[in-house]
Amino acid sequence: MICPGREAKEPLSFRDCMDKATRFYTQEMYTAALPYYSAMLELTERQVGTLHLQNAGLLEVMSKCYRHQNKFPDAVQCLQRSMIILDLHNDGSHERNVASITNLGLLADYYMLGGQPQLAKELLLKTEEQGKAVFGERSLQRGRILCSLAVSCESLGQLEEAEKYLLEAVELEEYGNPTTKETMAISFLGFYNLGVLLAKRGANADAVGYLETALRLKQGVGASADDPDVVQLNQLIIETKKSIS
Repeated sequence: MICPGREAKEPLSFRDCMDKATRFYTQEMYTAALPYYSAMLELTERQVGTLHLQNAGLLEVMSKCYRHQNKFPDAVQCLQRSMIILDLHNDGSHERNVASITNLGLLADYYMLGGQPQLAKELLLKTEEQGKAVFGERSLQRGRILCSLAVSCESLGQLEEAEKYLLEAVELEEYGNPTTKETMAISFLGFYNLGVLLAKRGANADAVGYLETALRLKQGVGASADDPDVVQLNQLIIETKKSIS
């Protein structure tokens, strides 16, 4: 894409690439968008160097394009390159540390989706330690990381460990006591997963309590009675209560 334009004396411009890449990405045409992001990456590397921060942003978007195509090894490779560049520019500020943790979580997500839960778990353990330092031990963000850890453990068949992480998450002040619709939507998943896991393990009385909390959170964000999640939760609660008696 770059060389033919140079030979024809009509060099490919960064702006043209960005306009086309953005349009294709917005239209969810990820295969069409990738060549333009790649061209932008090469142009940036040639003009300002391979370690420029702009490259990190481009690589991160490219990783998302690959993720949407279920090409997880390519998504991982792009995100890892982006993270290396960001780490080299990390000045220790809160903003940079938050970006670092966000990308660690995203990389773990790619590992999980790509069928590598053990790698995801190892990365999330590291993320959780950093999350405590950056967000605080009782933060909503740490709760989200703990819930992701639980998912990786459950995929590995480590149900007791998954339960431990979920219990720890819902007992955190910010995660376990959400006060806005946004935080309720985030915390819902932790209570729901814990309720389902406890029911699976036969702790039905405890499971009902967490499932009912999940239902209240779902209703708190405005879900109606015929919402699929609400219908499923009501059915789960009924079935779990029956198994107690």
